[in-house]
Amino acid sequence: MFMFASLIGLIAAGGLLMTDQDDGQQDASNDEDASGTTPDSSPEPEIAPLDEFLSSVESEILLGTPADEDLLGGDGNDQINGAEGNDNIDGGTGDDGLYGSEGADTLSGGAGQDLLHGEDEADLLDGGEGDDTLFGHFGNDLLIGGAGNDMAHGGQGDDSLFGSAGQDALHGNDGNDALSGGVGEDALFGGRGDDLVSGDDDSESDFLNGGDGADTLLAGTGDILHGGAGADQMVLPTETIDPVEISDFDPAEDMLVLPWDVTEDEDPDIGISTAPDGSGDTLVSVEGTLAARLTNGAAITAENILLMSDTQIAAFAPSP
Repeated sequence: MFMFASLIGLIAAGGLLMTDQDDGQQDASNDEDASGTTPDSSPEPEIAPLDEFLSSVESEILLGTPADEDLLGGDGNDQINGAEGNDNIDGGTGDDGLYGSEGADTLSGGAGQDLLHGEDEADLLDGGEGDDTLFGHFGNDLLIGGAGNDMAHGGQGDDSLFGSAGQDALHGNDGNDALSGGVGEDALFGGRGDDLVSGDDDSESDFLNGGDGADTLLAGTGDILHGGAGADQMVLPTETIDPVEISDFDPAEDMLVLPWDVTEDEDPDIGISTAPDGSGDTLVSVEGTLAARLTNGAAITAENILLMSDTQIAAFAPSP
């Protein structure tokens, strides 16, 4: 690829660019042939005006300055680095690599399978359409996967991660993070810190792992929950089509939150029993409907169950 400075030189000289003719034949060279002589004939190179060459460039490499800038890629697979400053970087279409570097930057991948790195300070990363990979790194970042099967890592700081549509993998890493899978079968990992992890109440089965810390896990129907180390709250969905599966409930410190309007009925029928299939699992039902299965056979009691209204539970849900 011609560098920008070279193009400027050509423009100043009023020059034309010489491009190889794409005729499918082997290119002639100045190497000697087997007889030791240099061929004296070769195809004439095709001469193309500079503006035609510029319009054919499919990929760009853009480097920002210390100023606050708007950097826009094209239709190809672009590499854009904002450098210093609070930059607005848009990759456009194509499989782009966007790097915010220093400053509080906004990165938009657009269509394509993009790679976004926020780096320093509080950045906003939006993958857009396609299967994207996002890294917030430092600062309290906002990461949005967009449509597609995305992977996002918050890094250090108190980050907010949203998978949107698709089968996403979200990792909060360090800090007190908020994760929301959105529509699709998602895998959510809070990491270290007191995290809020939401599978969203859709019909897809998600995997929620709180990691270390006192986490709050908001389950959707049929989700699988693993609280990890720390005193966790595991919140069951308002409507249960398939029971929630909890793999590591610890009665010594964890709480199971059930949605219930206590203003209408202060004493719902909550059943705790052992699964009849011989698995040793503990079953929790509400008004005769199976709501949760504790696969580690935890000896849960009424002291581990907390009732909350739908309004109270909705207040937990993260939002961009």
